[in-house]
Amino acid sequence: GGLVHSMEKARSRGSQLKCFGCGRPGASVGCNKANCSRNYHFPCAKACGAVFTVSQQMFCETHKGSAGSLLSTESVEHM
Repeated sequence: GGLVHSMEKARSRGSQLKCFGCGRPGASVGCNKANCSRNYHFPCAKACGAVFTVSQQMFCETHKGSAGSLLSTESVEHM
C-alpha cells in the first residue's frame, strides 16, 4: 500500500542525495524549511543538531527555530 510506496520513494530519493553531515550518499531525511537543501542520514541529522517535531518533520540546526512542537530526545529511537 501507501506506506511501502512512500518508503520506496524515500529510498530512491535518498540514494541520490549526499548527506550534509558525513558527505556519503543515501541521505533520506531533509530539512523541512522551504528552500533548504540540507539532507541527512537519520543519525547524522541528530549528530549535527537537527531537531524533530511531533508532526514527524525535521529541521536542520540552522532552521530549528522554525520548528513547532519538538519531540523529546528520549522519544527518538537510537540506531
